[in-house]
Amino acid sequence: MALQGLLSDAVAAFAHLRTVLQAMPEERRALIVSNSWGSFSPDWDFPPGHPATYSDNPAHPFNLAVTALEQAGADIIFAAGTCGSECPDSRCGFTDRPINGANSHPGVLSVGDVDLRGARVGYS
Repeated sequence: MALQGLLSDAVAAFAHLRTVLQAMPEERRALIVSNSWGSFSPDWDFPPGHPATYSDNPAHPFNLAVTALEQAGADIIFAAGTCGSECPDSRCGFTDRPINGANSHPGVLSVGDVDLRGARVGYS
């Protein structure tokens, strides 16, 4: 699956950030982690219900790494999905539910974009 190699890097990065955060003096402990990425398509992942799937599995190692970093005190921000019904990119396969995986994690802030007219930008 296309996403799995990228997610293993993300698991390692979040583990490192947690180590950095925990090494800070408690009275100055603060970290904001901004993530401007997401999955374009369910084809990049294992099928729903598969134990290794990422997009709908709270027990996926990356979703667990997000939980651990958030519980350590980090503020985590994700793009509100990479696709959407408004997205012009032909790779978009999540047009009906662009917020999935860690973008939908209960411990993160998921942020979307709008254009100058206030309309949602599908690639945010």
